[in-house]
Amino acid sequence: MNISETENQILQRVLEYKRHIHTHPESGWQEVATTKYILEQLDTLSLIQGLGENNTGAAFKVGQGQVNIFVRADIDALKTSDGPQHLCGHSTHTAALMGAYHWLKDHESQLTAAGKQVTFIFQPAEEIHPSGARTFLETYTEIFSGSQYGFAIHVEPHLPTGSVQIQKGPIWAAHDSVKVEIRGKAAHVKNTPQGIDAIDGATQVVQLFRSLQNEFSNFGEEIVFNFNTIQGGTANNTVADKALLTGAVRWLNRSDQERVRSFFTGLPQMLERTFPGSVNISYVSEAVPVCINEPQLAGEIADYMDTHSGFNVSRNGAVDLGVEDFAHYARQYNTLYSKVGIDCPYDLHDPQMIVSDEATLQVYHYWKNLLQWWIEK
Repeated sequence: MNISETENQILQRVLEYKRHIHTHPESGWQEVATTKYILEQLDTLSLIQGLGENNTGAAFKVGQGQVNIFVRADIDALKTSDGPQHLCGHSTHTAALMGAYHWLKDHESQLTAAGKQVTFIFQPAEEIHPSGARTFLETYTEIFSGSQYGFAIHVEPHLPTGSVQIQKGPIWAAHDSVKVEIRGKAAHVKNTPQGIDAIDGATQVVQLFRSLQNEFSNFGEEIVFNFNTIQGGTANNTVADKALLTGAVRWLNRSDQERVRSFFTGLPQMLERTFPGSVNISYVSEAVPVCINEPQLAGEIADYMDTHSGFNVSRNGAVDLGVEDFAHYARQYNTLYSKVGIDCPYDLHDPQMIVSDEATLQVYHYWKNLLQWWIEK
């Protein structure tokens, strides 16, 4: 069988994989059938027993040598009110990396001759917390031993098909979570003056929070934060004795994050004069850290893709205030997270967001070119 026939088989497999995974979505930590499908189609034993209670996810090595890179695809679907759905492109991510595995197996002798290997990571639970990436790193540290670089991609609806965005430095924001618990004193509505209204305390907290938002000239560009849930009270004729606010902070610059954290540290004291109840704060910093592309690696891969791949390479792009759990790998290793264009009018997580067959194969071609770079490097 010649190379072109082999390549055509891989392309057909990638599309078959994508359609199967897309129509059998499973949310984070539930990817049992997806994991089984990956194992069956790649026809090899995983290096790991899986993660979480359901033992989901898999890892494989190709080649032998002293230097290693890892390449990662996220296999979970988004949890929605209509059940799990692949609205974030993970079915394409997984299928394309499965195809890249087949391609590298066909070129394994070249990889080994160069004294190199590649670890393929099919990771569960990117969309939810606790994070699959963090759990992978904590559970199977040895899998990443000797890793020189790590790589991941995401489909990008707003880039044309045939383009790839490879930029230096931050690419996804960090995520902090915050809980504000407000305690008052219950009283029947007829005795309102004798109660301490927790809802009044919550209202004051929100107003102070809104004022803080207005202090940031880069709000919406380099930092965003908001309260997104509120619960309080027990009956319509009783002064609320407690209220709970939860929210999120997305940030790129440490100095901005510290200003927000400082606000919450000082919040109980700010309310002392106007609210006689108590205020307790729970602030979780960097549940997901900033995802940063190693500058030298980003430049090298961008140059290679420019001259070898046929992709239209963009070296600049707006930093996304979304979060990506690949950031946990980026904190420990030199990594690159690229965005591959799919030219879709609908954004990620939109019910109408789809990845075309053409765009899915472009993701595969990105991986194939990256693996060729590693063989040649």
